[in-house]
Amino acid sequence: MAVPNTRLREARERTPSQEHPGECVSRRELADQVNAYLWTAYVQRVELDAGYIGKLERGVIQWPGSRYREALRTILGGASDAELGFYNTRRAGVALSSAGTVSSTAVEALHADVERRRSDLDAVKAPTPDREQRPRLRGSRYGRRRLQQRGVMPVPHQLPAAPSWFSGRKCELARLGKLFESHGHVVGAMMVAVLFGAGGVGKTWLALRWAHQYQSRFPDGQLFVDLRGFGPAGQPTRPEAVVRGFLSALGVAANQIPADFDAQCALYRSALAERQVLIVLDNARDSAQVAPLLPGSPSCAVLVTSRDQLTGLVAAHNAHPLHIDVLPDDDAHSLLAARLGPERLAAEPGAAGTVLGLCGGHPLALSIVAGRAQARPQLPLAALATDLQNATTPLDALDDKDSAASVPAVLSWSYSALTAGQARVLDLIGAAPTPEIAVPAAAALSQLTISQTADTLAVLERVSLLAQHKPGRYRMHDLVRCYVAGHAAQHQSDAARDAALRHLAFYYTGAARSAQNQLDPHQPTAEFDAVGPPAPWALPDAAALDWFEAEHPCLLSVQQHAREQGWSAVVWGVAWGLTVFHFRRGHIRDNLDCWRNAVVAAHHLGDLHLRIMALWRAGDAYGRAGQHTEAVEHTREALRLAESIGDQRGQAHSHRILWKVCAWQGDDEGALKHAQQAAALFGNAHDPVWEADALNHVGWFSARLGQLTYASAPCEYALTVFREHHAREGEASALDILGYIAHLTEENDSALDHYEHALNLRRELGSTYLEAETLVRIGDLHATLGRLPQARHAWQRARTIYQNQHRTAQADNIQRKLVASQDNQVPTN
Repeated sequence: MAVPNTRLREARERTPSQEHPGECVSRRELADQVNAYLWTAYVQRVELDAGYIGKLERGVIQWPGSRYREALRTILGGASDAELGFYNTRRAGVALSSAGTVSSTAVEALHADVERRRSDLDAVKAPTPDREQRPRLRGSRYGRRRLQQRGVMPVPHQLPAAPSWFSGRKCELARLGKLFESHGHVVGAMMVAVLFGAGGVGKTWLALRWAHQYQSRFPDGQLFVDLRGFGPAGQPTRPEAVVRGFLSALGVAANQIPADFDAQCALYRSALAERQVLIVLDNARDSAQVAPLLPGSPSCAVLVTSRDQLTGLVAAHNAHPLHIDVLPDDDAHSLLAARLGPERLAAEPGAAGTVLGLCGGHPLALSIVAGRAQARPQLPLAALATDLQNATTPLDALDDKDSAASVPAVLSWSYSALTAGQARVLDLIGAAPTPEIAVPAAAALSQLTISQTADTLAVLERVSLLAQHKPGRYRMHDLVRCYVAGHAAQHQSDAARDAALRHLAFYYTGAARSAQNQLDPHQPTAEFDAVGPPAPWALPDAAALDWFEAEHPCLLSVQQHAREQGWSAVVWGVAWGLTVFHFRRGHIRDNLDCWRNAVVAAHHLGDLHLRIMALWRAGDAYGRAGQHTEAVEHTREALRLAESIGDQRGQAHSHRILWKVCAWQGDDEGALKHAQQAAALFGNAHDPVWEADALNHVGWFSARLGQLTYASAPCEYALTVFREHHAREGEASALDILGYIAHLTEENDSALDHYEHALNLRRELGSTYLEAETLVRIGDLHATLGRLPQARHAWQRARTIYQNQHRTAQADNIQRKLVASQDNQVPTN
């Protein structure tokens, strides 16, 4: 009966797997390695399998052939035949019984002899290092040296030439170098880097640049293949064809390549085992195309380029993704200078700037333009810039008969990878007037669910047609947008595109309404149709402000598009929804532009209440911008219309704006009269919060006029009302005015306490516009008390806010205070 070979099994279980780090080599993998060893060392094609190794371990085969034993000794750590439990029954003189089995006595004697010889070996042999310290044994090192001497083992050098014109990418090259070096210090780790980005952005150039720089680090060769994942052929290269090509390049004869694809992959991995080879897989379509082409040896390295992010490769094979974007301005200029010469660019800096701007840092676009300029060296750059500008679209100027050098052709290949639904969403995003888009907005645009939209945008990002520059927010390169617009014009009707853009506009007006209600639920409202329902979520103040910060450019773009399309309700709704945000953040010019548009829109809507609100809102916006004449004209018109229809709230708000204009012009008496009239009108309209606001300003203007006896009471009443109705903006205003009154009555501790509470509230609300006003008054109080360092600190913070909000007059006033305080003078208002 057969005696199990426990020594061979134990040796295998001590040997780490190259295919599955952390596990021992399996019988199948060991058989593959023996096959590869015999091919590499002796050009002997055998097809051992896991069953053969099993027979060895069960003792069915006790004395394999000499080449098999050599392969196993090498692969299993350089062990001897005895250490692997191999023995030659004929040499030991062991007689077989008629049944063909070895007698138990003979077996025991043989094992005793093996143990004796093993003990003798252990006595003279140096201690075996730990598995982690043991040098990696090349399964092919002896045979490879023999084959190299015979001149039959090829070393492939398949890299295309390095790009002649290359600029920038220093950070990306450094990251690849660092990644390669770091993998050299990790046992069993192989570098797989995925360079992903849009078509024509320079991924292949970068891969070849790095590959040539590190070519000497791969003495056993470099393999390269264009996988044609995105290209005019339409069909990507099949992995089966690539594996056969690579095996041929590695010296495997055609008649030695097995028919089964899995067997081919096993032979490919075996042929690369412990060899230092760089594999460059260019233009991959997806992870499934790449995975079979990965070697199993940590001594190899793999560079993959793709428009797809290949997330499956990252997850399953620990690949390292590296996003390749368009070139920054300096690198784009350097690339053009390298092609045309720095003197030519320096001679026409304006034209050079125009060309660079139209190319947008896109390497392929820059190369096309540079090639045309090189072909006509006598032509001024200005003429080339004019040609680009006069083209119907920038893409028309960047088209070429050679599809590989045509930006439109390159982008069309990306479209071919999309489903019809994905292409539709991309077309709609390209048609949207917004500079970027978030998932909820894209869902409204496409009328898909949030989940469906997120999945679609992830695909578009994965193939580099969109870029997710912030979580959940996507942008499109200008050249991509230009191509998408042309594609949409061919594949979508005007009616379908118009309906989608209306959905987007309705989403923004509804979302802005919800977000503003979160910021200040006491804002005056007006009913208007066709602007979409409020968004179905509630945001805390901080989140609402963050939403406005992110969506502000988009909201302005939507209003502009709506104005051009004649969507008057959207124009009015966007202006109204942005009011509180504009006020708190000090967006004075944007607020004025919005309400000027809204005045025209309200007139077209024919709703007198909307027109009244638009007029006094525009009056407020004009006043904050320092255009007091226009402010008075618009607000007086609002007051006249409100009086004509008996609209008490419209009248009250008109007086509210007029008191502000009077105050801005230094007319505190006129301001007090308007505040008193507004308070009476708001009271009649049963609007307690706005009545409190008017009374609060009655106290303010009374204090400004020196009527301190009457100033505090209305402000204290207003503070109570504000707190009762959770009107935090009004509460901060009342505290600020009470602080001013306390300052004037020399109740300095009380004044500072009120100011600090007001300041904290305004910061919590994100109201930087009014935060500056409170800081000025805190500085004034400290200056009165002779605390000039504290005063200067408060004024400097206020000046920074004024400067950031382009409030020049206020910033200049603070600068005068700061200059006066340098000489220890107490500045006056």
